[in-house]
Amino acid sequence: MPNHSETAILKVYVILRTRRQAKYGKQLVGHSGGYPGFVGRTWSRIDDRITVSVLANAYDTAPGIVANSILGIIDQFGELMKYEFDAKNKPSAMYRSGAKNYVSLDGDIKV
Repeated sequence: MPNHSETAILKVYVILRTRRQAKYGKQLVGHSGGYPGFVGRTWSRIDDRITVSVLANAYDTAPGIVANSILGIIDQFGELMKYEFDAKNKPSAMYRSGAKNYVSLDGDIKV
């Protein structure tokens, strides 16, 4: 292909390999692929505005299974969150703000 950069060729390749499907009534757009020694899987749930991307530096891993499991965990906690708060137990200001801080024993990190 004359006068085309490798970046342009890569973008076309990524677009051609993108996959769209519905799972459990939720619209998913995803892409998977690899390079010798590396493999990855990305799922984006359009309606929920959630994206999970799993990258591995071992070609014999299963990032699709890991990504699906992470989405399952998110779904499980999402169901629990519906019942966490009521009139007596209101969400904290930090929760309402989107919890933009990561708190750990090593120190707080502003995200």
